[in-house]
This record gives sequence, C-alpha cells and structure tokens, in this order.
Amino acid sequence: MSGFLSGAASATEAVAGTAEALSRFQCELRADPPELEGIGAVESVRAEAEANCSDRADVFGVQMWLQKYDVEWTNIAIDFDLKMDVTEEEAEAEVRCESGRYRTVAMYFARRGEDSHTDRKVSWPVSINCR
Repeated sequence: MSGFLSGAASATEAVAGTAEALSRFQCELRADPPELEGIGAVESVRAEAEANCSDRADVFGVQMWLQKYDVEWTNIAIDFDLKMDVTEEEAEAEVRCESGRYRTVAMYFARRGEDSHTDRKVSWPVSINCR
C-alpha cells in the first residue's frame, strides 16, 4: 500500500509541475461594451477588444464582432488582427450610429511553443441613442 501512496504523490507532483509550467504563459481577454462617439452629424458606435499575455506569443490573434439587436443579435462590423511575437493584440470596429442595443463579442487565440490559449467574451448589452 505504501508503494501505491508514493506513486500517488509522484503523480500529484507531476500535475503540480505541469500546472506551474502552464501558469507561466497566461492570457486575458477584455471585451469593452460599445460606446457612442462623436458629436452631432458624425456620431458613431465604436467597440474594442484586447487580449494580453504574460509573455510573448508566437502567434496571437484577436477577433471581435460589433453586434446590434434587432429581433436577434446580428453582426454589423467585424475586425480581426493577427500578429507574431507580441504580448498583446487588439481589434476594434466602428459604424455609423443608429439608435439601438449593442454589444461586443470577442475571441482570441495565443500560442507559444506547445502552450496555447483561447477564450471568448461577450460584453453586457448597452442602449445607444443617437442624436
């Protein structure tokens, strides 16, 4: 029985070691709610998404969708950006203002060597009233 327990301890140590290795390369995604920009006749709705990693990524891509609600959520603008050997990346979209409910949907992919991360976030919906 003691051999079994020592084997279990080794497996636990191996898992802890793997977790330590993975924790060195961590990423985070932010999807900002859309905002009204501009004054008067040049008003627009603008949204941003940004992802950051704790270390440089070999490949880093961020995609975002600016969506408007009209019976269902519909993509009205899309942006995608892909870079190599960076720690952060962003995407942004801007459209002519039309009153309504908007949200930002964002997704990223980052890879460094054998480690890869991906995540998807949706901002809370906001009501935007154009002048």
